[in-house]
Amino acid sequence: MDDAYHRLCPLCGGQLTAIAGAPTTPPWGCFVCRQGWHVGELTQEARACFRREQRDWGYPGTKGHERVRKAVQIEREEAHVRGTSLRPDQIGLVPKATLLALSKRRLSSGFSDLIAPPVA
Repeated sequence: MDDAYHRLCPLCGGQLTAIAGAPTTPPWGCFVCRQGWHVGELTQEARACFRREQRDWGYPGTKGHERVRKAVQIEREEAHVRGTSLRPDQIGLVPKATLLALSKRRLSSGFSDLIAPPVA
């Protein structure tokens, strides 16, 4: 796992689970509070400006809000290129059945190679 972000929900503190969904789906989900999170929202910097009561990262136009928004936008664009919300650093965190189902989708060739089952 990338040490730049933490896998605990910023809202409730629950353990986050890797999500292998559509490119528009956040790659991390909390089954306690039912929130999805992008990595850009889980960094130390993002957590420092997260306002739990308002469920946001400050007012639009503020430095923290804009950094989180840009990071999430970049992450979404990368997910669209891959063809899934699942990130390369999450591959070992999802069940093999999920990877098998994911391999049948239209994924980028580079990402498809990462999740392809080994040839016997």
